Amino acid sequence: MKNIRSANIKNGKSSELEFAALAMKLGFSVLQPLDESNPYDFVLVKNDKFIKVQVKSTHKERVTSYPYKNRIVKTLAYTFNTSNAKHLGYTKKQIDFMILHIAPIDIWYVIPADKAKSTCISILKYGKNSKYTKFKNNFELLEE
Repeated sequence: MKNIRSANIKNGKSSELEFAALAMKLGFSVLQPLDESNPYDFVLVKNDKFIKVQVKSTHKERVTSYPYKNRIVKTLAYTFNTSNAKHLGYTKKQIDFMILHIAPIDIWYVIPADKAKSTCISILKYGKNSKYTKFKNNFELLEE
C-alpha cells in the first residue's frame, strides 16, 4: 500500500510540475506555497491578476458505470478525486480553477471552481458531449 501511495504522490507531483511549466509558457508567473496547508497548489500571476489553482491528475483509466435509458452502461473513464483535505469539494473561495491532467494522453481540463464542486469527477474516455468537454485544453479561461 505504501508503494502505491508513493507512486501516486510522484505522479501527482509530476503533473503539477508539467502544469507549472505550461503556465510559464503561457506567460504566467507561477507561485507555489512552501507548505501543504493551502487548498491550492499554485497561484498564477499575469497582468496583476492572481489565480489560485488546484492540480489533480490521473494516470490510468477505470471501468465505470452510469444509468442510461433504464439500463446500466459500463465504459472506460478517467476518474479524479477532487476533494480537499476535509474530504469536501473545493469552494470558489478556496480556488479559482481545478486543473485536471489525464497524464497517459496528456490532456488538460481547466475547470472554473464553480463548475467543479463534486468530490469526484469522471471523464469518459469515449465521451464527446461531456459537461466537461468545453474545458478540455481550454487555457484561455485562465486569461478571462
